[in-house]
Amino acid sequence: GYSGTRVVVSLIDSGLDILHPDLRDANNNSRVYRYWDQVPAANPGSPAPYGYGTEWTTAELEAGGSSIPNDNASGHGTTVMGTAAGNGLANGRHKGVASGADIIAVATNFGLPNWQSTVADGVAYILAQAEALGKPAVINASLGSYGGSHDGKDAAALFIEDLIDQQGGRAMVAAAGNSNAEFPYHMRTEVDADTSFTWFTTNQNTDPRYNAFPFPNMFFELWADADDFTDVQFAIGADRVLPSLAYRGRTPYHTVADAIGTTVTEPLISPSGNTLGTVQYYAQERGDQILLQIMMESPDSAGYLWRFMTTGNGIFDVWTLTTRTATSNIIGPVLAEPLGLPFPTEAEY
Repeated sequence: GYSGTRVVVSLIDSGLDILHPDLRDANNNSRVYRYWDQVPAANPGSPAPYGYGTEWTTAELEAGGSSIPNDNASGHGTTVMGTAAGNGLANGRHKGVASGADIIAVATNFGLPNWQSTVADGVAYILAQAEALGKPAVINASLGSYGGSHDGKDAAALFIEDLIDQQGGRAMVAAAGNSNAEFPYHMRTEVDADTSFTWFTTNQNTDPRYNAFPFPNMFFELWADADDFTDVQFAIGADRVLPSLAYRGRTPYHTVADAIGTTVTEPLISPSGNTLGTVQYYAQERGDQILLQIMMESPDSAGYLWRFMTTGNGIFDVWTLTTRTATSNIIGPVLAEPLGLPFPTEAEY
């Protein structure tokens, strides 16, 4: 009995096929009230106060033209909107959940360095348009990022939460992720006095989609609540893989206090005096959280496994996978085998 009539259903996604029959009414008029394509640079059609992309009204969409927005590159947004608010006119069968809703679409520009802030802009834009109509709004975002703190405390998430909470009749939903088939890329460590470590590989990819830097490197980010990381000591060590597994030394241990707002640079020197690489630690505070970045540019040998070593007392999390975050891989038994790397049992080690 609920059709979505008098409600705005909106998305932030790849775009929309505005000519799709399911997104038009019985008189073949567009159901899209506003469409903001965030991809174009600043132009006379950019919506205020954002100053980028191009905004389209229903009348402008209906007028057509060679520059009319589309979803040809992906079709993802059209599929999502069809599920949410399609009216089934294309074939008379596949009706969406809120088939009578008004539609607002934001076509996001994936891959921007500040991409999350543009998603937040999209939310603000949609809610302002819905408020001008005097209608409640539901926003769907079937997209996301594999990086960050994964706890909704980043600036964009807090801004969005504040917008949603400002008044009733506002809701935002997001996809839960497509990670089930991925290699394990989350590491949570409960640190104690017994020193432990996790192995990371050198990222040698030359494709910028899979390497955050234009050179071989060992790089990952660590997140922790400040109270849970103050007493953690950490270092980077090295293990030779061939001809046999052998420990090759480590940097001195540090605490996060050493690296807050500054870069700590340490050579990693083998017992024979060879420099295996130069390790950099950099940390910053974000409210009650800590972000620690660990970097080794162009290590002496990409064949080494790099230990992130910890001791003391605390808890931290790392999310890193070359194919998703363009950072170094965590090596566990699942990923070690296809990469041809050793992963001994505790007893064997």
